Amino acid sequence: MWLIAISVIRLPIPSAGWKMIVAAKTEAWVNAQNQTTFDYLKQIPFRDQIRDKLQQAWNYERVGAPFKEGDYTYFYKNDGLQNQFVLYRQKDAGEAEVFLDPNTFSADGTTSMADISFSRDGKLAAYAISEGGSDWRKVIIIDTATKQQIGETFGVRYRTSAGKIPQPLF
Repeated sequence: MWLIAISVIRLPIPSAGWKMIVAAKTEAWVNAQNQTTFDYLKQIPFRDQIRDKLQQAWNYERVGAPFKEGDYTYFYKNDGLQNQFVLYRQKDAGEAEVFLDPNTFSADGTTSMADISFSRDGKLAAYAISEGGSDWRKVIIIDTATKQQIGETFGVRYRTSAGKIPQPLF
């Protein structure tokens, strides 16, 4: 066990075994709370009707404000019941196409697009993904013409960009 010296007070750093005990107790508490909650909710006779009404209320198309990057106009759109907004792009008066669809990043839907930034000329895009709600992000740089990844991904914590990708990138 390691010790941290703070002034004249020494505090032990908890070992991994201690964390596992706390995690097990926390998990047991969460499971008990969920059991109590869901047992109560199952007794509500009109619960399915409420869920259906909410789903009807939320099932409408939403489109975000467009923004220009390079030769394309980009916008976010959700058809109504998608977990995440899809990023589309359109060149001049052409057809809109899917640029990035975070709903396809993982089979269980727990990977989201956390941020995106473009180079000044719009030829490169760096977007960050969050896996399982983690505050760590993987940043992926792609060529916007081909949508192909350039180089390796790298990890950052929290916010991933503060503006445009610098020119030149490398």
